[in-house]
Amino acid sequence: MDPGFREATCCAPEQIGRNKTTMKKHFIGFLILIAAITSLNGKATSWETDYERAFERALLEDKPLLLFFTGSDWCVWCHKLDLEVFGVAVFADGIDRFAVPVLLDFPQRRRLPPAQAKINRVLRDRWKVEAFPTVLLVDSQTGSLLWRHSYLAIEASAYLEAIEKASEAFKNSRREYRSR
Repeated sequence: MDPGFREATCCAPEQIGRNKTTMKKHFIGFLILIAAITSLNGKATSWETDYERAFERALLEDKPLLLFFTGSDWCVWCHKLDLEVFGVAVFADGIDRFAVPVLLDFPQRRRLPPAQAKINRVLRDRWKVEAFPTVLLVDSQTGSLLWRHSYLAIEASAYLEAIEKASEAFKNSRREYRSR
């Protein structure tokens, strides 16, 4: 054997157990780091998945519906929008003041309860949703579409402000119409 050559010890039988333990420690540390970053940057929005209940609440509170058509287990742009806007604390904490958020999911790897899948399909067809994500802001009183978009690169606070302005503008136009 060449005297300048050292045998690699990383794969020696006596090292294997120690390497697995070290890898587990690093992996657990990595998971803790990811959880910490997520808790600092994000918070889950409380999405209603029962459209009928959301609609009733929106009518009662005179708020628009924020309909999020998503493919939760396959749509990359849906995840990106959720992470960058809907998962940010400022949005999650503020959305209930201006709209009722409704999640309309179209997963590919799991099945929704039949009734929920049916209403999601009916709403997809009614609003002619052909791509994911699609987000609609709908006036609950009139059924009028206030806005429609797919993925947007926007800060959560600006998005929330836009929802507030659209909601207030439409409420004001309804008041003006009724006063005529």
